[in-house]
Order: sequence, then C-alpha cells, then structure tokens
Amino acid sequence: MRLLGLDPGIRITGWGVIDVEGNRLAHVDDGVIRLDVTATLANRLVQLYGGLSEVIAEFHPEAAAVEEAFVNRNPASTLKLGLARGVVFYIQFYVFSSRMFFLLWIGSDCNLSDNSSRLGID
Repeated sequence: MRLLGLDPGIRITGWGVIDVEGNRLAHVDDGVIRLDVTATLANRLVQLYGGLSEVIAEFHPEAAAVEEAFVNRNPASTLKLGLARGVVFYIQFYVFSSRMFFLLWIGSDCNLSDNSSRLGID
C-alpha cells in the first residue's frame, strides 16, 4: 500500500510518501507545498489543493495519514489550520489521522480491506 503523510498548514504543508508492505515501511519521497503568504486565504487554499493534487497525481497513494491539529493560543490561527485540513479531507481517498494509522497498521497486516472494518469503512 502506498501512503501519503500530510502535515497541513496555511503557509507550508509538509508531505511524505511511503510504501507499506506487512510491517515494513519504505521511504518513496517527501517535500513541502509552499503557499504564497501574500495571497488571500481563499487563494492559498486553492494553491494547497493544486499542490496536493500534483503530489497525488505523481505518487498515486491509496490512503493518507494527516497530522492532528493542535489548539494554539490564537483562535483565528486554529480556524485557518482547520480550513487547510478541510482541503486535505476533501481529497477523494481514505484519510486517517497519523495516530489511527499507527494503531491500525504498524506491526500488523497492512491490508486496507482487512483493517477498514475497524473504522466502519465499507
């Protein structure tokens, strides 16, 4: 299984691609999507979607693990981070939190069809 790991942000979104076979992980590639900080929030979200679409088109992941959002002192910053995460969740493939990924797959069979029933995925 090919997995895309994402750490979404409104200025920089980090990504990494790994191949998972059994309990073995193999690094494929990684990088960042840098957004134009002078652009409006709406335009940055469009840029993020475009950047993610390019990564997905190049590497064809079957699922994604997304870094959990944390609450910071500035509620406006938390809201903007939530919007960036929303763009990630809009992508049409299985998306799991990074914690959920480790709970389901590390050290066990990495077959999505076997493990998807634990999440209620048909």
